[in-house]
Amino acid sequence: MTKARLIEMLRAARAEWEAALRAVPEQRLCEPGAAGAWSVKDVIVQLAYLEQWYADRLDEALRGEAYAPSAMDGLAGESLSQVLYRQHRYRPLADVLAEAHYSFRRLVRAVEAHSEAFLTQPQVFAGAAKAAPVWQGLRREVCGRYERHGAILRAWLAASASPARPKFDAKSR
Repeated sequence: MTKARLIEMLRAARAEWEAALRAVPEQRLCEPGAAGAWSVKDVIVQLAYLEQWYADRLDEALRGEAYAPSAMDGLAGESLSQVLYRQHRYRPLADVLAEAHYSFRRLVRAVEAHSEAFLTQPQVFAGAAKAAPVWQGLRREVCGRYERHGAILRAWLAASASPARPKFDAKSR
């Protein structure tokens, strides 16, 4: 892995995610059920939070600051999603979309600001079980979530576009 390849990988995964988003009609972006109980807007909020979290950690490392975990960091996946949902459910969609674009640009800028060695060699972070290269976390957590959520959105759209099949039971035969 190189720094240039990492940035390319982030941008390519984000482009795929944005392509999945463009396929969703705007009037459906706030519709619950796109990803479990969550709307597309809710998923965007969660991905933006993750991008900002990584950008914050990378910026702290640039400044030589130690990471101090917050109460949000201690929340498990569904609990964190619930907190983010409550915090952002009334935010206008336009604001959420603008923040998502900003958070991704911030993440890429933070990656660009680091040396290739920092990004590709194992690093020790507070609270982590072991040293690991930054690029692996970004690939798994950020790119992986773009891919998973993009697939979920495509499946949701396909299911809602499929004509309903008639249901048959023993009495209708």
